Amino acid sequence: MVSDKDDPAVVVSLDRQNMVSSVPHPSGLDLTDALTVEAWVDARGTRQEALQALVSQWTPPDAYVGFSAFDAADINGLPTRGYFGAVFDGRYVYFVPEQHGEEGMPTHGVVLRYDTHGEFADRSSYSAYDAGQTDGLQTRGFYGAIFDGRYVYFVPRQIDMVEYHSRILRYDTHSDFDDPKSWAARDVGEAHSQQGAAFDGRYLYFAPGFSGDPKLEDEYCGRVIRLDTQAEFKDPQSCSSVDISEFLGPQCACFDGAAFDGRYIYLVPLYTGVAVRYDTQADFADANAWQRFDAKFLGFQLAVGAVFDGRYLYYCAYGHATIVRYDTQGEFTDAGAWQRWDADHTDGLRTTGFDGGFFD
Repeated sequence: MVSDKDDPAVVVSLDRQNMVSSVPHPSGLDLTDALTVEAWVDARGTRQEALQALVSQWTPPDAYVGFSAFDAADINGLPTRGYFGAVFDGRYVYFVPEQHGEEGMPTHGVVLRYDTHGEFADRSSYSAYDAGQTDGLQTRGFYGAIFDGRYVYFVPRQIDMVEYHSRILRYDTHSDFDDPKSWAARDVGEAHSQQGAAFDGRYLYFAPGFSGDPKLEDEYCGRVIRLDTQAEFKDPQSCSSVDISEFLGPQCACFDGAAFDGRYIYLVPLYTGVAVRYDTQADFADANAWQRFDAKFLGFQLAVGAVFDGRYLYYCAYGHATIVRYDTQGEFTDAGAWQRWDADHTDGLRTTGFDGGFFD
């Protein structure tokens, strides 16, 4: 590969076979087996993602065995794009509306649904409903969802770049998807974002993210909201909250994802590296029911989401490849129950930076 000296951002690629046949090379050098190339790239954009493939040993195939893709934009005449997470109810997959991505990052409430009993590439397998104005509330901008066996709950995050909110949106899967009566919303009344949730069989626990100005994202929130799914949805008593940063410390704030292992609820630290868990067999507001563990000594960095395999809890590395896991058979505060692994270059590939995980 060579760089155009008049424009260093332009990289010219030479066909390998032509290079082998036309470029003189020292006697005894076999270019058909290996080739060393020095390449330069001039990256003039500013963004967190900073990887650029310069040289590759393989060409992307025309078809990926086992993978399929379908453009589900503009279903039912609605702008069905811009989603953050999805949830499955046993038949349907519901995609969680977050933001369309235009200037100003306008959030939306258009829920996209896929019927897994239909053909994946058939538009009739998809439907959409605009839940952005439910029960007189602005119900837009969500971050993940939870299914409790009947209802799908959408995790509230923010309205555009204007405000964080705690307006929980709920859909009754026993009713028609496009019937406004199937949808309900309630405002918990707390001005901070939720970033994921976990369900213990009765209660929903929302992972607190940010408070303050959404444009800055410089105020971390430790206030955990809990919703009793067995109570009347709009009953003020069905929701409670506790600020765990008041007794666990200011580092126990700003989480991104949550998980449940059968007894404990785990909150995933986005920035601080301090993991938190709650014992569901204890009182929600009891400080002794909560524990913290500082995992930074393991190289714990940014994490988004966690996945449980029946014994181990894996924290999903975001923007890096250091996977940290906790053995739930050990003590939460015992360093010996924690491990790390640098998953980069698995099978010779750059495997770094994830956003959630699943266990099959």
